Amino acid sequence: MSLERSIKFAPAWDRRGESAGVHGVQIDFTLKNAVSAVTFELFTDWMLPKTLEWWKETGLGRGHRTQGGAMRLCRTVPQYEDQKPATDCPHLGTCYSDFGFSAPEFIFLPALIERGEEAMWEEMGKFLTPEEENHE
Repeated sequence: MSLERSIKFAPAWDRRGESAGVHGVQIDFTLKNAVSAVTFELFTDWMLPKTLEWWKETGLGRGHRTQGGAMRLCRTVPQYEDQKPATDCPHLGTCYSDFGFSAPEFIFLPALIERGEEAMWEEMGKFLTPEEENHE
């Protein structure tokens, strides 16, 4: 089974004027095989300078920290009845995707912090569908 790893950085943003709030730098770790992909979205507290100033003035940034944000699972076959395909999957083209919010914070991030990068990739790999189990 051939696995592909990728890491993507998205810049911080401040969209308060668009009612979208603020967001720090986001790091997406993706592990992929031929039939599935798992992405660990790491939300950092690395904000734009103007956002930091605003946070200091308002106190809203107090307690904000780097955290496991979301896990996106992409598969080439549906995972439940009537699941609709996404045609714009950056990893598989067309896929059946779902999101989770516990694994990033309680599995992937602790693995990265406590045991390093290889442990994080290992934990992510447990969420991939083995290629031989793909039933189309």
